[in-house]
Amino acid sequence: MNIQASPALTVALPIALVLLLGFWLLFRSRPAERLPAFRSMVLMFLLFMLLTFLHLVLHEGGHSLYAIWQRVPVTLYVHPFFFAGYSRPIVDASIWEDILGTAIAVPVALLISVPFWKRRSLALLPLVMLFPWTAWSTGINMMTATIGGDFENLVEKTGWPAAPFVIVGALIFCLGILSFLSLLPLAGLDPSNRRALFVLPSAMFLVSMLSFLVAYVFVPGSPIDRAYSVGPEILLSANLSVLLYPIVWLFLAVLYVTLFRKLRPRMPAWLRTGAINLSWKDLRLPGIWWAVSMVIGLIVVI
Repeated sequence: MNIQASPALTVALPIALVLLLGFWLLFRSRPAERLPAFRSMVLMFLLFMLLTFLHLVLHEGGHSLYAIWQRVPVTLYVHPFFFAGYSRPIVDASIWEDILGTAIAVPVALLISVPFWKRRSLALLPLVMLFPWTAWSTGINMMTATIGGDFENLVEKTGWPAAPFVIVGALIFCLGILSFLSLLPLAGLDPSNRRALFVLPSAMFLVSMLSFLVAYVFVPGSPIDRAYSVGPEILLSANLSVLLYPIVWLFLAVLYVTLFRKLRPRMPAWLRTGAINLSWKDLRLPGIWWAVSMVIGLIVVI
């Protein structure tokens, strides 16, 4: 598939126009909020990519443990982009290769995030957000046990019913989304302000488009593609990120400024986070972390 034939390009321009229209509608009568919204969008752009990188390191690193145990050299394909990551090679038909990705990523992310939760701040936000991000990603992985992914492989190998995985996955997904939304005030996104309606889908769209371009420029013929023929799968995942992620996160933004806003006063204190006003200086540390993940990711991808 060449980039001109990509289905993502047919919807990218309309999505961009809708986001620009949303920006104008939200801030035309409130020009003072434009710059804070832009700073929040930049921060979320950095965080989305950094969290993707950290999650893939944990998840694919977990998968690799079985191969390492079998003394097989491992290739970890981890990066900050919104397309597939891998641990290769697949050693054999053992269910441990399918289980270890989730079995390692979820508890390790929890162990990283929980100690910082009570002292959550902008400086610690990537570490605190790691478990919520891992939880909702894992939840999606489990809920798709009938159509693909690690848990479909597990169901096929064992003959176990998919329903328990789907139910547990839905619960983990909801926990991840709830805890992730509860941290958004630290990104300058108070639920009483409609700023999130622009910031979240826009940041997702920018990451998706950057990931799309990186995938189409560097993946075909890359070492991972030549060795394991995963290029088409990576390009498909890059297309899906452009097609789906901005829409999904617009929906979550709507929930954030409506349902979450109403529920917030009734939530336990540990789930309520006070909003902050971002400055450009606040973006330095996330920017440095993002740059490190980008360098590592590009080295891996290229």
